[in-house]
Amino acid sequence: MAKIKFSKELALSYREQGLSHQEISEVMGCSVKWVNSTLRGVPKGNMRVPIDDTKIQVMNLVRELLTKLEAL
Repeated sequence: MAKIKFSKELALSYREQGLSHQEISEVMGCSVKWVNSTLRGVPKGNMRVPIDDTKIQVMNLVRELLTKLEAL
C-alpha cells in the first residue's frame, strides 16, 4: 500500500489562518493524529477566514487537479 504524503507547509498555512486541528484534517483529508503530531506546539493564528462547504469543495478540486498536472 502506497503511503500518502501530506504537505506540512499547507497544514501550517491553515493553522496560521486560525483553523483547528480537526478542521485542518477535514480540509486536507488526513487524520487528526497526523495534524496533531505535525503541528505540535504551533499556535493558532488569528487570520481566521470562514470556510464553508463550497470553499472546501473548491480546495479539494484544486488539489485533485494539481495532482493530475503533476502526473503529466
